[in-house]
Amino acid sequence: MTLPAAAYATDAPHAHAAAKAACIKACNECLRACRECIVGCDCPSCEKTCLTCIGTCRACAAACKACRDACRAMRE
Repeated sequence: MTLPAAAYATDAPHAHAAAKAACIKACNECLRACRECIVGCDCPSCEKTCLTCIGTCRACAAACKACRDACRAMRE
């Protein structure tokens, strides 16, 4: 027998574990995106101002905001 979804919502340890997992997943994605931002451009004498770099670094910033938000939700 499974518990209804409402029971899971009120189960604090279960909710905390899910929030912690979401935080870890989001932060790993942030790290991956930022690694791509740092090494993702192979343009000659790139100064991180080309559109490739700008695009990947925006993805990094968005992923890191998601990480911050997920981890903030975990602490609440």
